[in-house]
Amino acid sequence: MMKPSPKHPKFDHKEWGYLYLLQMTASDFYKVGRTRKVDNRIKVLQTGCPTRIRCVRRVYLKNPAKWETIVHRALKDFRTTGEWFHLPPWRLQQLMAGLDRLEKEYGYVAFMAEQRERKIKEAEKRAEAHWARQECIDRMIRKRRCPS
Repeated sequence: MMKPSPKHPKFDHKEWGYLYLLQMTASDFYKVGRTRKVDNRIKVLQTGCPTRIRCVRRVYLKNPAKWETIVHRALKDFRTTGEWFHLPPWRLQQLMAGLDRLEKEYGYVAFMAEQRERKIKEAEKRAEAHWARQECIDRMIRKRRCPS
């Protein structure tokens, strides 16, 4: 995954974070949450957990709190306690596909592609304006050389 760049002019790191899916190993228990630092979050959760916790998926998004709420609502029938869910394999596959789609449409890579497209369009407009000015100048020069 491409690493986010806080130096990008339209990038506000305060609005961005990770939506993550963690698994209690050797079980079907998963946690959906959000954070800016997934590794730190795993360390905190690992302290009170008797089994290992591993990160199954993380998606870097703008406004991860909104997406966390949406995912929690979608998984409400599978909730055990807090943000932990008991997911059967078929539901996990659906969730993973949804997270993939979410990353493609709203993730950091999509954001950068959108910014790139915007810059290309702006450059095309500037080029068109330049050539229009150049044509105007050329016409003026031709009129001066060939008086009618």
